[in-house]
Amino acid sequence: MTDTGPVAPRLLSLPREEELAPLRRGDRVGDYVVERVLGTGSFSRVALARLAKGKDLEQRVLSPSHARAPSRDAGTDGGLVALKLLLKKTCEANERMRISVMREVEVLKNIQHPSLVSLSSSFSTPVYTALVLDYCPGGELFDFLADWHAQVSEGLARRMFGELCSAVGWMHEIGLVHRDIKLENILLTCRPFPCASPSSLLSSLPSPFVKLTDFGLSRFINPASPLLATRCGSEEYAAPELIMGKKYDGRQTDAWALGVVLFAIITGVMPFVESTDAAVVGPRGRKAYLLKIAKADYRWPGSLCLSRASSLSASTPAKPSHLSHGASASDSGVILPSLDAPPPPSARLVTPAVQVLVGRLLVRDPAKRATVRDVWEAEWMDGEGRPPRLRGTVKSQGGAAAMPEWSRRGSEFLDD
Repeated sequence: MTDTGPVAPRLLSLPREEELAPLRRGDRVGDYVVERVLGTGSFSRVALARLAKGKDLEQRVLSPSHARAPSRDAGTDGGLVALKLLLKKTCEANERMRISVMREVEVLKNIQHPSLVSLSSSFSTPVYTALVLDYCPGGELFDFLADWHAQVSEGLARRMFGELCSAVGWMHEIGLVHRDIKLENILLTCRPFPCASPSSLLSSLPSPFVKLTDFGLSRFINPASPLLATRCGSEEYAAPELIMGKKYDGRQTDAWALGVVLFAIITGVMPFVESTDAAVVGPRGRKAYLLKIAKADYRWPGSLCLSRASSLSASTPAKPSHLSHGASASDSGVILPSLDAPPPPSARLVTPAVQVLVGRLLVRDPAKRATVRDVWEAEWMDGEGRPPRLRGTVKSQGGAAAMPEWSRRGSEFLDD
């Protein structure tokens, strides 16, 4: 992120449209054949692909211990993967983008956790720098909530959030911060809906069900001196200290982002976007929006539909629901309901226990904010759907014993 504005969406702007040659089914990228494009980001795109015929057998013969088992969607050509593709000439021309790619590769090739996306390999072609990542058929949590929030139960919400906290909590234990936790970077390993038997949904879900992806902004910190200066990430998930341009501890800003994610899982809306924002255009509207984040001034349960922002300014809100003024969050984070209107559908999963947990994460003062470890002690986390807390592994030479030295060197090499 540059220092010219409060927060920027990514390290780079989108490459020119003419540089992005269309990818079509059957196109070859290295040893992989493209099935379809899964998504396009600010400086990359992700394609669903599979190993070309003959390459899958070759891979299994040469490296049987690392062969990928065919998925149920893979047909006879082997497993499907997600190819993250970046224009090679753009990477070579832009130092920050090159470092971002290096950062993601170095992090993912050295760590493994069930709820973190895995990197199988990376390679270059004359056109692309490519990362071969897990394919998660369930897609982004953002799209899932936009389409199926009305079907989400408290148990399913707890399962998703718990798995995410398991991964992020372990990352923080080894000194790794993500810095771009958001709904779009949380992937589901299956599509739970439509579901023939809702009562047995939780027991039928695969484990893991959630995977965190996009480690281009991640980095290792020195726990003895954890403060960072580079402002990065996505504005809707940015903590007050990021909005105000202060130095920050990435563990604390990750915890804030988790609070935003939990609010969205529970309500289906974002915490700081209101219907009144649409009436105030230009700098005034942006200033009011950022001020709400800086003051941790969110509203329960929210009255706007979830919407995707192409930039990090406030999303264009939908029409307000029948809760005309929403409900303000008190200092304790507990909802103060409107007395003259019935609750909207977005309040269906709102309980005092989850309000308290969100209220402990969306705290203006980072020193008073709950840590990811604290989440597991919250009352709301004790209930149906609570997943086990899982630890990951460090794949570098020497394993866990070498982790502190490896983490330190990684931070210096990929310094902000």
